[in-house]
Amino acid sequence: MLDINLKLGLSYPLLMISIFGLFIFNYFHRIKTFRLQISFGLFLISYIFFFIFGYLAAVSLLFISLFVVMCFLFTLDNRITKVISFMGIAVMSVALAMFMLPGFNNQVVINNFKFSQASSNYRLYFNFDYPLVGLFIIFFTHTTMEKIGEWKQIFSSTYKYYLLIILLLLLSIAGGDSKFDFKPHIFLQSEFYIWFVIMLLCTCVGEEAFFRGFLQKNIAAVLKFKYSDYGAILVVAFLFGLVHMKYGPYYTGLAFIASIFYGIVYYKSGNKIESSIFAHFLVNFIRLVFLTYPQTA
Repeated sequence: MLDINLKLGLSYPLLMISIFGLFIFNYFHRIKTFRLQISFGLFLISYIFFFIFGYLAAVSLLFISLFVVMCFLFTLDNRITKVISFMGIAVMSVALAMFMLPGFNNQVVINNFKFSQASSNYRLYFNFDYPLVGLFIIFFTHTTMEKIGEWKQIFSSTYKYYLLIILLLLLSIAGGDSKFDFKPHIFLQSEFYIWFVIMLLCTCVGEEAFFRGFLQKNIAAVLKFKYSDYGAILVVAFLFGLVHMKYGPYYTGLAFIASIFYGIVYYKSGNKIESSIFAHFLVNFIRLVFLTYPQTA
């Protein structure tokens, strides 16, 4: 069941455009110079609306400001500042993603919905805390691609690793939580398009910005040995699995394997954050279309 009121319908798309703009504005020469200012402006407008509409309490503004400051401090060329801000970003990213900070009144937009008869009930929120992670880590620490041709380079260097998706799907079925359930009808459901936007711009951008673009990249830089990039991939995969432990030990193992796939794609693409975002979204998209989702009823 879809539940979006006029206030959300007017304000939340501004936040989504703000995040999407960090990637898409770079392809337009006339505005790419101002892409950060445009995205930040859209973010400010959307959060002013959220505050006015009662979706944010005053205390949330403190956490938002602190996270922005931490991301900014991480860009400074000072070792102590980098260490402190790294720890601050890591702690706050987890807290925002796990909905541990007060003041954010996240709204249910899809409730008790089944993508198919064989699938379990699905619930989806418009979150006001989690999107901050992807938005500001990319805003301050990443340069996104500027040419369509760069996608060809990404796929030419990573295509063979996409075979791991087949392994993930087979393991999902073998674990019993999912089974084959082809659902072409979902493309006629409005819930699918809400899922598409939130999964891409909140979940995948947020998780990849933090785990790959922030943790993996910086851990690899610190390790400094011959196979430090692969060491970083494994460390981050372990952490990625840990944050999915609430779904059970088997799903934790799947998350570990999936994270290795995303990490390899990110590394082999030359640390292009778009590569792991695409890989992550593709896995979830295929699961939605071809398997019971989020689980078997």
